[in-house]
Amino acid sequence: MTSGTRKLVAALTAGCLLAGMAACGSSGGDTQAQDTDDSTTVQTEGARIATSLSARIEDMLRTDTDMSERQRDILERALANDGVVTKADYELAWSNFQQCLADKGYAPMTTTMYQGGVHGPSWMTDVGDRGEGVRDKVTDDVIACKSSENLVVDELYRAAIGNPSLYQVPEVGVADCLRRKNLVPVSYTAKTYQEDQKRVDAAYSEFVASRSVDDAWAEAVKEYGFDYDDPEVQLCHVANGLDIRGQVPGTAVTWKPFG
Repeated sequence: MTSGTRKLVAALTAGCLLAGMAACGSSGGDTQAQDTDDSTTVQTEGARIATSLSARIEDMLRTDTDMSERQRDILERALANDGVVTKADYELAWSNFQQCLADKGYAPMTTTMYQGGVHGPSWMTDVGDRGEGVRDKVTDDVIACKSSENLVVDELYRAAIGNPSLYQVPEVGVADCLRRKNLVPVSYTAKTYQEDQKRVDAAYSEFVASRSVDDAWAEAVKEYGFDYDDPEVQLCHVANGLDIRGQVPGTAVTWKPFG
């Protein structure tokens, strides 16, 4: 697994969180990733999306015109709950998103699932031999349904779990979450995390030349400064928009919108 692939997931999710909408699906790896270098992360380590969960909700309610009344109602309830979206409302928003897709004629969306029923934020789309135009139409429809039904709810639910300080840079949020859960030393930072990633990438490139993909990956992830397979570690990642289980070579969840 290359750092480019990993950052594709981060780039897709960052677009969702910070722009209010994004092409959060890819097909066959065609989407280009936007790299975030070490210096950018260090310079923006303290940058936040908003001052609080409630402030984020108020901002989105004021400025986001794509949300349905269903999503707005959920956010209003969260605003009365110190900015925290309940699990029931998270699942309701996801159900509304799935219904939106169904109304457009698509099969239910499939994603990687994490501890507590949290959905991974990225997916691969397989439209068969229907061509580029159909794939683009599917992507546009997914964006419309997410924007309408669950994009902001999803962001806020995951933030409350693993990024309550609303750090703008995913690696900063992950490192903070890992520290708060005592899964890494207190000295572990976003820079440490990025250094871990480089070691994992280098190790994987070395091992895969002489081992199976699965064996090479299993050995490479030992370079992380935490237990890659720990569900709490994985939750810290997905809560910050990094679909860590989707990084495992050959295991990407593929959605077939036409069944």
